[in-house]
Amino acid sequence: MKIVNFFASTFIFLFGLTLNPQDSPTMYWVHQDNVHFNKMNDFEDIAKRLISHCKTHKIDAQWTAIADNNSTYYFVTPISGMADLDKNPFGPLDEKVGNDEMSKLWNDFSPCYDSHRDYIVNHIPALSYQPKVMTSDIKNYREYHFVYFTPENQGKMWKAFQNVKKLYESKNSNIGYDVYRSGFGSERDYFMVSISGNSQLAVAQAGVANQDVLGEERRDLMYNMIKLATDYEKKEASVRPELSYWPENND
Repeated sequence: MKIVNFFASTFIFLFGLTLNPQDSPTMYWVHQDNVHFNKMNDFEDIAKRLISHCKTHKIDAQWTAIADNNSTYYFVTPISGMADLDKNPFGPLDEKVGNDEMSKLWNDFSPCYDSHRDYIVNHIPALSYQPKVMTSDIKNYREYHFVYFTPENQGKMWKAFQNVKKLYESKNSNIGYDVYRSGFGSERDYFMVSISGNSQLAVAQAGVANQDVLGEERRDLMYNMIKLATDYEKKEASVRPELSYWPENND
């Protein structure tokens, strides 16, 4: 198992056993494009063309674009259920822009990558922790910590993660994190912790300082989680507002 500075900033988590209504998971549809390094500029230019069409014609769609440090792009859209996957938000563009123009746009994407895929992830508010006092700073840097597991350890990992969250709450830690669970279309079962910050350095420095806040209790708690995991992976990424589409009003 690959563990990189696990004690500093990584958490194990598990999909809840029984959740309160306000803690219910929130579903997100993720479209992932594995872009060639030498095609990143072309890919982004085409993505901006698509956004321009959507803005001009007030298309009823939304997505947040995220790019990691391996030239992989993720377009994340909140959905209310699996039925939303049957909807085609770009259908109206064929009528308003023209089928020929839209076909050319989609075809222009093709040389930029060899593969892409779609899957669901679930945000788990019950397992996420956010400090009571949060700043309004824009934090577009992301650290993603993936913890892979086998079904037999789900109950134990749930309990272990509960204990970690309780520790953060009891110490009034000012480091927040969001927990996500793999869903439909994922290749393996995993839980992911997302940590936001202004930069890689800011997140690293805050993680070191947080060790002192949590104290020595964190070591046993983290070790109990680590021994239940089958694998670990860390990714660094950034939210890309210029490649995202958040229409203010599509009426």
